[in-house]
Amino acid sequence: MIAIYCVVGAVGGQRLHHLRKFQRTSINRFLYGMVFTPLMAKKKRKHEEEKQEKEYKPPEFDEREFLEEEMTTAKATLISVVLSIPMAVVAYMVLDSAGAGTGFLIGILGMALIYMLIPRFSIEISSFKAKHWIGIFSTYFFAFLAIWVLLVNPPFADHASPQFITIDTDLGGEPVIILGPGNNTTAKVELNQIDIDAGANVTIDAKVTDNDLMGTVFLRVGDNEYNMANSPDNHYTYTLENVAENTTITLVAEDASGNTRTYEIYLT
Repeated sequence: MIAIYCVVGAVGGQRLHHLRKFQRTSINRFLYGMVFTPLMAKKKRKHEEEKQEKEYKPPEFDEREFLEEEMTTAKATLISVVLSIPMAVVAYMVLDSAGAGTGFLIGILGMALIYMLIPRFSIEISSFKAKHWIGIFSTYFFAFLAIWVLLVNPPFADHASPQFITIDTDLGGEPVIILGPGNNTTAKVELNQIDIDAGANVTIDAKVTDNDLMGTVFLRVGDNEYNMANSPDNHYTYTLENVAENTTITLVAEDASGNTRTYEIYLT
């Protein structure tokens, strides 16, 4: 009987030992899963990233290919700049007859000529990308505009008309400002508020400027023309005698290139 109790006690103690061991193992696994597994995974990822950084190798730089590409682009750009000169001259020559819009279209046409001419200079354009063409065309167009603007302005040419800065009149001793500074316009001004007695003298003084050389400034009354006297400060003066009522006086300014501007005054 005693032997049976001893056996039962031994078996029970062994089971209790295994139960406690199982409990400890479960706790360890839980702690390992909650704490150590994320740490190990993070360490593994970091190790893989460091490994990839060490293994990355930048592409090998081909200096010869780079220089050849730059030289080809530079040659094409130089051709575009040279072509901009005759294109700007053509645009200048057609300005008077066809207008500025046609000149601008000639400049645009030059881009198509560039595309056709570059291969004739033994330049391979198959390797050109969009950035290359943008650089070539923009360089050409800005060069074209610079040369064109230079040609249509003094000292090469003068396409701008003179400007009336001020116009004053003295109607029988009563001064009237018709056109003041900052109000440059070709609009007609009707002086209905001024009564002109028949036979009165009218003095007109006008300041006229031009971007190049002035020619003459004169008054036109009916079929008659009267040259105005010029002073050093670009003031032109003339006195009309015995002016009739309801008279139209036209000021005409003409520069050395033949460009004109007119201004009409109505006296009632």
